Formats: sequence, structure tokens, C-alpha cells
Amino acid sequence: MQCWFALLLAPCLVGWLPVHAGSQESPTLRPPWTARSSPFVGDSGLRARSERPAGETRALVDLVERTRAVLETLLAVETTRALDRPLLLVFDDPRELDLVVRTEFIVTDLRERGTACSFVADEGQVIALALGGSDPLTIQQDLKSSVLDQYLLPRFGTLVPPWLQEGLAQYVGALHLVDGALVQGEPPVGFPTLLREALETDELLDFDVLFELDAESWERRKRAGEAGLMEAQSWAVVHYLMHGGDPEGPRWLRSAIRELADRDVVPGRPPIRGAPDPDSDDPFLRHLANLESGPVTGLRRLALCIRPVLAHAEIESNRIEDGTVLRAACARWADDPARDVDPFCARLLARLPTTLEVGFKPARNPPSPRELRERGVPAPPAALHLEQPGSGSVTIEWVIERDPRTGRASWQPRVRW
Repeated sequence: MQCWFALLLAPCLVGWLPVHAGSQESPTLRPPWTARSSPFVGDSGLRARSERPAGETRALVDLVERTRAVLETLLAVETTRALDRPLLLVFDDPRELDLVVRTEFIVTDLRERGTACSFVADEGQVIALALGGSDPLTIQQDLKSSVLDQYLLPRFGTLVPPWLQEGLAQYVGALHLVDGALVQGEPPVGFPTLLREALETDELLDFDVLFELDAESWERRKRAGEAGLMEAQSWAVVHYLMHGGDPEGPRWLRSAIRELADRDVVPGRPPIRGAPDPDSDDPFLRHLANLESGPVTGLRRLALCIRPVLAHAEIESNRIEDGTVLRAACARWADDPARDVDPFCARLLARLPTTLEVGFKPARNPPSPRELRERGVPAPPAALHLEQPGSGSVTIEWVIERDPRTGRASWQPRVRW
């Protein structure tokens, strides 16, 4: 049922969802997303509709607009304003995102990227993003990758080869802004390990095959379980072209984009060997073998690893507000077999880097004593500020959240950068 614009005035009955409100055991009806959400327009004119508070929506819209500005510089491809009509939709619940996309839009060119998806509809080039159930690093990477998909559609349609679109999307998804400066070239999470293991076990996909896949073959091989390597190898090619040290790489990439834009000519294969020989002195293979996780991504992942340590200490009424205590608690958390800690987190938490600057600061704008009493929570914990040279900084702040099952409010840590 198409009721997208009608819902702005008179909500449809379809989509009213049962939820548990507060401590009540019986479910109550919640209005559909299209009735709960509000319109928003960014500084550059980007349209959005979101159920999140205005400040959170503005941050997401700013991220989309900054990413699009970076793409204007990286790709330098213009299109008419009439064709370029980006729209961002922000949801809490991924299930509701799926419901709205399926019932409120006639969708074409759907591309799914974890917590986000992009598609074409009568309203323009749409990105739908779900914030619930994932961490901010993954959400931002998925959103930036979807911005690339959204950006390319009105400029190239379906002309871009799948490997190039995927490689650019993963590359853009891993861009970072640190103190206003753009950080390019850091690998997406997990790609260096995946590529090195495939290189060591001779399981890399043949690049000649990768470069020749059309959209249908690409999707078929993704469904067959090859998505991870296809994404990582496509990113690796784009990364090598831009950062591999061969001047032919950037020239080929600029030429490929220009040929697509000016003449609708699909680019040929890039200057990469189709089936790299591990025994040869191949600069591309050396590039793959030397890939390491980026410092900005590393610091942000470290903060996400520390978050459950702080949350558990708060539950146990054993707040951590000292750097030495934090380092000891992280080491115990990493060594506790009952925690089933992710191997990456365990490695980081076992011994926090000596170069990591740890500081605790009083909460910003804390609730009044009266509000604390009404909500049944103590004074807020101190915010944790992490900073590392060359990596920027990350803050773990605390927000009051209410458990929908018990109705009990508590302080929960949230990572911000």
C-alpha cells in the first residue's frame, strides 16, 4: 500500500506495532514510523526523515553531506540537480525499516549494506538506516558506503562494474574525519586479516574473474558465500590504485571514472595481475601482505571493546573512574573465559597501549537531583576520554535508558567521536 505522503497528514493503520511501555506487562500500540518520524533538511539541502532526536539526526545528515563533499573531490563527477535527489530515512528498528521499505516505496536498484540500504524510488535516491542492534563504527561505515551507492546512481546508473562500485563503497565507508581533517586509506574492519589469510592459503579469488563479473553473477557468487572475499579484494584493488605507490594506479582510476562520466564507456581491467603468483615479486601482493589496521579505526574499536567493561562495573556498583583501575579491569575482562570476549578485543584489553592517554571527566549537563530521584538513578558516572597520537580521540559518555521489560532506568555507556 502506497501511503508515504498521505501518512504525513493521516497515518495509515498498517504498521502500528505492539511494544512494551515502561514496566507494563501488556503491550501497547505504537504509531508507525511514518507517523513518529519528522522531516529534517541539512545545511546543503539534503532531505531526511527520522525518528531520532534532532541532534542525532543532524549528526547523521552532516556525515552524509560531508561524505558527499569528499566524493565530489575524489570523483569530480557532476550531474544535474534534477537527477540528484538524495533522501535519508533513519529508523531505530531494522525490522521496521524492512517493513516501511517494502510497503511504502516502489523500489528499484536495491543495495543492502548491513545496517543500511539504498534504492531508487519516486522520491529520489534513498538511503534507509537502522541504528538499533549495531555499534556506531559499523553504522557509520555502512552509511558512508551507502552514500557512495546513492551518489553513483544519478551519475552512472548501472554502468559501474560491480567490483569497482564495491571497492569504492568499502573505501569510502572507511574514511574518517579527525579534528576536521580527512583520513583516507584505513582498511575496513577485518579486511587485513582476511586478505592475508587468503593470500597465505592461496584462496584469493582470481582477479580476472572478479573484474569480469556482471551484476547478476556478482550477486549469485555473494549468495554462494564469497561476499567477504569479493568485498575485501575489491577494496584492496581500489586501495592499491590510490595508495600503492604506482603512479599508473591513480591515473587509471581517474581515467576510468572520466570515461564512464563522459562517454558511458565501461573501464577495462586495472593494472593488477589476474592470478597473482605468490612466488613472484608482485607489488600488489606485497601491498596485500603489508596491510595493517588503521590507527583511527583501532582507537574507535578499542573504545567499543572497553564499553562493556564499564557497563558491567556500573551494574556491579563498582564504578571505574581511574586509569589504573581501568587497565586492571580490562585485563581481567580479557582473561575471563566466561566473557567469551572477541579475540580482537581480548588482545587489546589484555594490555592497553602505553601511548593511550586515559582521562575521566565529570558528566556534561547532568540531570538535576530531582530528576535523578524521579528516574531512580544515582548521579552519573564520569565520562571516559581516550586519546592516542595520530588516532584522534574518543569519549565514552553515559545516558539514562529504561529497560522495556522491567521498567527500571539505569546509566548506560555510549561511545562518541
